Amino acid sequence: MLLVVYLGGCAGQQLSPPEMVDFSATGKLALRGVERGQSFNFAWQQMGERYDVEVWGPLGQGRTQLRGEHDLMVISRGTEVLAQGSVEDIMLANLGWHIPVHALPFWMRGQMGPDAQAGSARRDPQGRLAQFEESGWLVTLDRYRVERCAPGRITASRAGRKLIALLREVEDPGCNLTTESA
Repeated sequence: MLLVVYLGGCAGQQLSPPEMVDFSATGKLALRGVERGQSFNFAWQQMGERYDVEVWGPLGQGRTQLRGEHDLMVISRGTEVLAQGSVEDIMLANLGWHIPVHALPFWMRGQMGPDAQAGSARRDPQGRLAQFEESGWLVTLDRYRVERCAPGRITASRAGRKLIALLREVEDPGCNLTTESA
């Protein structure tokens, strides 16, 4: 009886905070439900709590850098700083969309982020994280390969918006694999 009560008390909490590690990823990101659907390529570099993300459209058009740490971000194109400030506000004002930059590094590594509820986690038949809720996002991770620590696709939905990330490469020293998606 005590075991059931103890486990029930933990069901809505993250059992241990996830650790942010250095890694890099490349892929394609699609956003739906904003004024118009958008898609672009990205290169993500995570260095502890800091991130450096480059996004661009077809043929390298609109190349934009998103750099930040915690809740602060700088958006620039080339050497021109477009904006700096709180992540969500400046992304919406300058790009017309926002992504959960605090959670995506975890999702790209096949993990729940720090704001996820452990009780919402579902796993696939191989025991890998498949679906969970975090900060109002319903997140699905799939297209894992046998040798892959990271998912090949992330689908996240929230309030009529949908984010789809297709990961081409993930270099994660914690996994010791470089992965290619089909």
